[in-house]
Amino acid sequence: MALRSIAKKALAVASRGAVLNDVLELGKISIQQVQLEWRARDIHPWDCDLPLDQQENQFCDMALQDTESALLGLFEMLPYVEQIDFRVLEPGSTDRVIIAGCVEREEFISAQSSRSIRMRLKMMGVRFNTAGDHLHVMVA
Repeated sequence: MALRSIAKKALAVASRGAVLNDVLELGKISIQQVQLEWRARDIHPWDCDLPLDQQENQFCDMALQDTESALLGLFEMLPYVEQIDFRVLEPGSTDRVIIAGCVEREEFISAQSSRSIRMRLKMMGVRFNTAGDHLHVMVA
């Protein structure tokens, strides 16, 4: 199976219903260094009427959960890969990074002992900027 096809399959996240193309969109992939970049999903259209603060909280939670899920899928589908370098972009953006990291398989496995998704991701070496429950664009 081609790496691009495997990566797309690994980035498949649970559909939230009634949303066409509700996926993490693969942007770049490199077989030499196993580098990926994808766009985060925006909040569900049904939640667009919520107060902005709640929308931002939901987006943050979902983006972090999607990131962990994508990493798990990649490590499961690519058993020969020991390290994944990735960036997550804001929905609709081509260069605004909100989550990034270079995660080693061993760090991913050992981080699973934490109950907090934020702590698990930080233990893996994933970087993201939050203020409260809001994700912010990372400064280069």
